[in-house]
Amino acid sequence: MIARPPPSLCEDAATLRDDSSKAFSFVYNQRGHQVLRVVSVDSKTASARTIVEETTQTFVCYSSKYFVHHISDDELIWMSERSGWNHIYLVDKKRGTIKNSITQGEWVVREVVKVDDAQRSVWLAVSGIDADQDPYYQHLIRVGYDGESLVRLTEGDGDHQWSFSPQGDYLIDIYSRVDMAPRTELRDAVSGSLICELERGDDSRLLETGWQYPERFSCKGRDGTTDIFGIIVRPTNFDASKQYPILEAIYAGPHAAFVPKRFGRQSELFEMAELGFIVVKIDGMGTSHEWHLDSRK
Repeated sequence: MIARPPPSLCEDAATLRDDSSKAFSFVYNQRGHQVLRVVSVDSKTASARTIVEETTQTFVCYSSKYFVHHISDDELIWMSERSGWNHIYLVDKKRGTIKNSITQGEWVVREVVKVDDAQRSVWLAVSGIDADQDPYYQHLIRVGYDGESLVRLTEGDGDHQWSFSPQGDYLIDIYSRVDMAPRTELRDAVSGSLICELERGDDSRLLETGWQYPERFSCKGRDGTTDIFGIIVRPTNFDASKQYPILEAIYAGPHAAFVPKRFGRQSELFEMAELGFIVVKIDGMGTSHEWHLDSRK
């Protein structure tokens, strides 16, 4: 997922003016990125007050983990890692307090897909919500502003992509893994119920060439606690009785993630493997998956 551009120091005030025009608000990103806040300014007195604020001794991720949505003069939705997990919160703008967590738990919100103030519901791309799946796979959920009635809109062990029908009543969900060809389903966009499977990828001709699926794996990091995830690519003439040199394909940026999650030929990795290597691709420990290059060539 490509991160959205970072917020400016002062968002367009006109879009954040309240309905009565008695006040306007802006997002303040303090240099050093340890303070991020929404500030409300009284139009007559020019007095300012903080509606919601994030502070940290390390770093507020203002680029991909930033979201603010003004519901009304009284409420807004705010994204925060204050619990240690990236979630969204309902904020009382008058009091400057958190009314409730819209999402919570040991999983993360990756993106706010859409909001519906009339229905008081929000659609979210999330990761880690299934304990038995790769925690980087994306799924789609819907949840009410009160944090109740969370509905799963995608199922299936894989990384999901989706698109909505013009009226928003249905969605097409495509999901795959590096070791599974894409599957396409038609689902109800409100209940998440499966209407029908539209298509299932046929990998037979690809496998006839001698190409083999990468092997997914997970293991503990050097701290003995953190799970890290990767893939193993072997040459097409691999012989289990022989020994092979191992190449590690890595770019361990602190925010980036490069291990493929979706189906693809992984040509660059196989080109190296065909020279007589076993190629292993692992992301660095602690990546927040802010920026993701999913090579499927």
